[in-house]
Amino acid sequence: MTGGRADVICNATNFRGGAWNAGGIIVFAPDASGPLYRVPASGEPTPVTRLDAARKESAHRFPIFLPDGDHFLFAALPAGRDGAFNIFAGSLHGGAATLVASMDGAPVYAEPGWLLFSRRGVLAAQRFDARTLKVTGDALPLADEPTTALDIATQWTAGRGTSVSSTGALAYFSASSALTKAVWLDAAGKPVGAVDLQPGHYSDVRVSPDGTRAVFVRNNSPTESRLWLVDLQRGQTSPLSTGRGLNASPAWSPDSTRVVFASNRDGPEDLFMRDVGDATPERLVYHSSVLFKFPNGWSPDGKGIVFHQIDPDTLENLYVLPTSGEITPKVYVAGPGADLNGSISADGKWMAYVSDDSGRLEVYVQSFPAPGRRVRISTAGGGLSWWTRDGRHIVYLDAKKTSLMIADVEPGETLKVGTPRVMASLPPGIIAIDAMSDRQKWLALVPENAGAGTVTVVQNWMAGLKK
Repeated sequence: MTGGRADVICNATNFRGGAWNAGGIIVFAPDASGPLYRVPASGEPTPVTRLDAARKESAHRFPIFLPDGDHFLFAALPAGRDGAFNIFAGSLHGGAATLVASMDGAPVYAEPGWLLFSRRGVLAAQRFDARTLKVTGDALPLADEPTTALDIATQWTAGRGTSVSSTGALAYFSASSALTKAVWLDAAGKPVGAVDLQPGHYSDVRVSPDGTRAVFVRNNSPTESRLWLVDLQRGQTSPLSTGRGLNASPAWSPDSTRVVFASNRDGPEDLFMRDVGDATPERLVYHSSVLFKFPNGWSPDGKGIVFHQIDPDTLENLYVLPTSGEITPKVYVAGPGADLNGSISADGKWMAYVSDDSGRLEVYVQSFPAPGRRVRISTAGGGLSWWTRDGRHIVYLDAKKTSLMIADVEPGETLKVGTPRVMASLPPGIIAIDAMSDRQKWLALVPENAGAGTVTVVQNWMAGLKK
């Protein structure tokens, strides 16, 4: 805590929580999938939990030690049909895990025998006996509402909502505003209007290629979100998704008639399709046991859907899913790091995407459908990208979400790229953004009240149970 040398204990590819007991043992989740491991402060990690095949478990994460220093609580993925996660108690000595409860996310333990966890966005407390590993009584809501993330595609699934100390204090993070608004921006990033939305917490937006409609992702809680279809010309709003759980990452077909999206209503994030022109419910188009899969976009001919998923022992990898014939995804880019947010040029010959091979996320381009020599587009970090219709420019969101950058590209046998320059300066607090097809008008989600967010510390949190 006072500085000095940092010692490497072991590798953790895609860390999802850890806990350290007084005996010097660390229990941690080294990856987005797989069991928990134990490791001494100096030594080799070994598995300490086992995935339950009968429950179709794919990941254990966010452990927290109990007072005896041997038992620990953790969350198991995927979530159940009600969107909640099974919380288990495990032991450093191994053996079968004990089911404790079902919760919206991983809990923390607080003396003298409470579990604190988020429930539909509100912090709750429930009695817990650390010796018998059983909860008793009802969960009691507190007056605290932590909002840890605005983007359900990047927040840690089943993550803890608070931190608690042995002195009776707790702390949690809250975003500056739980409500969001949708604003139109011109090519320079200046506000030129707004879209009338029902008040809520929206995390993503995608504009149809013909510019007449948009799909918004509205978050109801950390474990539930829905898609809403908005007619941008007439202002009409209607629900697009019908299933429970998290429904996210919408992507429009090139002809603006269909939307593909991810939903975890049956456990893993699977891909569903909805025809926007009729009342027929969405249909499942791709299922696999891989837990996290997110659509990015379509090929211009409508024959392929680009998506990224988190694979075992790696981060995100890019795939293309055929929309007809044998619906088997084909890997496009798979590496040890993160490769995501694929965007195909209008002529179908190039793929822009984001990779962290350099140590931070940058925008790259490779040939499509067969990847070739990779060309880097961004110079100081980048995120989402959009091709212009003539294929001679790439617009991308900078790493801090403060500017839209544009780079000239010259297609050929190899792609020639110019130096990126600022195209637009964006309003503060951009949550999500998408473009009209001419790239001259943009639709952005921003907080109703911009700011950096706050950390709230509550002393003697148990006093809140008496109110």
